[in-house]
Amino acid sequence: WDAEAQATHDLIVVDPPYVTRQDWTDGADLIARLREAAPAATAVLWYPIKSWSRPNQLLARLRERGQGFVAVDLVVTPLELQRPQLAGSGLAVVGGPACVGPRLASLATALLPYLATHGGRGSVRVTREPLA
Repeated sequence: WDAEAQATHDLIVVDPPYVTRQDWTDGADLIARLREAAPAATAVLWYPIKSWSRPNQLLARLRERGQGFVAVDLVVTPLELQRPQLAGSGLAVVGGPACVGPRLASLATALLPYLATHGGRGSVRVTREPLA
């Protein structure tokens, strides 16, 4: 981002409680409503990763709501261990500049060796959904 864009650009950060299944769709729906009210804003939606099912549903919901996004997931504990604890985190960025995806992916990749558990096993996943 350049200085002019930073001075005139709104940033919305959403961190739902993720206590119920409904929280996963509500977060995506909230992003869509906020972007309708402020189309030039960048929205960032954080989500926990314990398995891929709910994060994939959340990203599908953003697609259904017509939101282009880039999502970067950092998994620091292998999901195949099937533990109920947090295995990683993801960020979906809606409406950000094109550079945000590569920069977040680079940062996540750099952090992975320091955060990975179980012999350094972990992964970074990047999902891009351009605006239709």
